[in-house]
This record gives sequence, structure tokens and C-alpha cells, in this order.
Amino acid sequence: MRSDSPPDWVTHRLRQLGRRICVQREALGVSQDELGERTGLGGRRIGEVEQGAADATLDDLILIGFALDVPLDELVAKG
Repeated sequence: MRSDSPPDWVTHRLRQLGRRICVQREALGVSQDELGERTGLGGRRIGEVEQGAADATLDDLILIGFALDVPLDELVAKG
């Protein structure tokens, strides 16, 4: 049974993932809106994922990784 919010360690990992996405996006000189257009998710959704959205889907991450030219396993790697 799932509680309303994920455990702290999950929240921490989602924030790390969001930060990794943000760093890669900025390294490419791409705005959240532009990445949102490239993925079809929209800039607002990119911002939510970068902030560690607990409802980020696998589809979201696959689209973002593809648009940033980062394999999914690298995007979500612990580190």
C-alpha cells in the first residue's frame, strides 16, 4: 500500500535526478521551455521534473534523456 508521499530517500533521489537533468540541459544551452518543446512535455513539466517531481514517469525520463542525448541509465544512475 502506498502512502501519500514517498520515503525521504526517494525524494532525495528524485531531486538528484532533477538536478542532473538541469545541469545537462544548461550545459547544452537549452531552456526549460525549449526542452519542453523537444520532448512534447512543456516547459512547466520540465521544471517540475527538475525540482524532483514524485510523479515523473518513465516516459517523461525517456523523452528527456533522448532530447538531451543522455542514455536513460546514465540519467538515473546513482552518483
